[in-house]
Amino acid sequence: SLLHFDIALPEACVSDDKLVKQDGMAYGFKKEIIVSALLTFKDSVDMTSLAITATVLALSSVSYRSEIILVDDSSTERTMMIERAKQRLSEFSGIEIRLFNTHNGPVGYSMAINFGLAYVKGSYVLLLNNDVLIFKNTVSNLLATFESRDDVGAVVPRFVGSDGKLQEAGGVVFSDGEAMHLGASLGMKNDPIFRYVR
Repeated sequence: SLLHFDIALPEACVSDDKLVKQDGMAYGFKKEIIVSALLTFKDSVDMTSLAITATVLALSSVSYRSEIILVDDSSTERTMMIERAKQRLSEFSGIEIRLFNTHNGPVGYSMAINFGLAYVKGSYVLLLNNDVLIFKNTVSNLLATFESRDDVGAVVPRFVGSDGKLQEAGGVVFSDGEAMHLGASLGMKNDPIFRYVR
C-alpha cells in the first residue's frame, strides 16, 4: 500500500476528524502494523532537515511502530547536518531512521524511491520528497482511509501551497494507464469539491 506526497505543504483531509478518537487514535488501528516513511533528497540540507522533523512529529502521533528511510540521491552539499538531525530525532522519538545513498550519481525521484523501497519494513509506505512538510494528523488521516475501506490501494492527500492554493487533490488513473492530477491550482484548500474520499 502506498501513500504518496510530492508537493510542498500538503493538508491531509482525506477523512474528517470524526474518524479520530479523543485520544488521537484512529478507529481500527493495530499496533503490529509498521509504517515506513521513505523520504528522498538531493542537497537542500535545511529543507530536508525540516521535512525529516515534520515527518517524525507526524509519525509520533500514530500508534504504529514506524521508521524513516532517507535516500540521498548523491548530494553534493555537505549532509552532516542531516546525519546529526537523524541521530537526534531518532533518539528523541524512538523512531528508527536509516540513511542510504544512491552512490551512482543522481538517479532522480522515481529511481531513488525504487532504491529506497528495497529497505522498507512497513506494510504501509509513505512516499515523500524533501520539499514536503506533513502535518501532525496527516499519517493518521491517510491510514484511517485504508482502515475504513477495503477497495483502497493508494491514498493521496490534498496538496496545499504556502499561499493557500490547492495544488493537487488526488488523481485519476484511466483504463489505458494514463494518469491525471485532480484540482491542480483550481481552487482554495477549503473548496468542498476537493474535500471527500473518491
